[in-house]
Amino acid sequence: MNTAPTTTSPPSSKNIDVWLIEDNRHFSEAIECILDTEDGIQLKESFRSAEAALKALPKKTPPQVIILDLGLPGMGGIEALPEIIKHAPKSQVLVLTTDDGRSKVLAAIANGASGYLLKSDDLDAIVSGIRDIVDGRAAINSRVSRMILDIFRKIPKPPPEANLTSRESEILCMLADGKIKKEVADLLGISYYTVDTHVKRIYKKLQVNNLSGAIARMSQQ
Repeated sequence: MNTAPTTTSPPSSKNIDVWLIEDNRHFSEAIECILDTEDGIQLKESFRSAEAALKALPKKTPPQVIILDLGLPGMGGIEALPEIIKHAPKSQVLVLTTDDGRSKVLAAIANGASGYLLKSDDLDAIVSGIRDIVDGRAAINSRVSRMILDIFRKIPKPPPEANLTSRESEILCMLADGKIKKEVADLLGISYYTVDTHVKRIYKKLQVNNLSGAIARMSQQ
């Protein structure tokens, strides 16, 4: 695993409860070890399969963040995602996997993942990803992010039924690149309220409820 220094996000003021769904014991232990040293982040539960996590969800208080491997024995991560979100709609799911293939990335996003990181990412990047998705940012591996943007660039225009304006398309691309609404507002020189209004219109036109759905909707054209 690459452990080169990276710039991490400032610690969130929130106490973040985390569940880990990972079948690789050594990798799971590495994640558990690093989270044990982080202020404000607590690993509450660790599971070796999606089935075990889904069985526990109705019986326990869902965490703010669920770290999910895709290559699990039995029920795979993509298959488990909708079920996890069904039982824990307020939890943010951070995919952490070895697979950066387009089909897996888009399937994870379309099924509600809030972030997509690779196991080759720095441990600091994983910690930052946890904080980012709790604070409303997208947590996406840089290579995966470039792939998503490349998909957007190859889309000649929004689907006819969407009828996005050039400003709406611009804002959607910036959000897909991991920026939050305040950063978009600052970069475009407009108010946060204006950005928020554009985002609501984008979601309405694309008939989705969140950024993941908007990205998936556009990427499938």
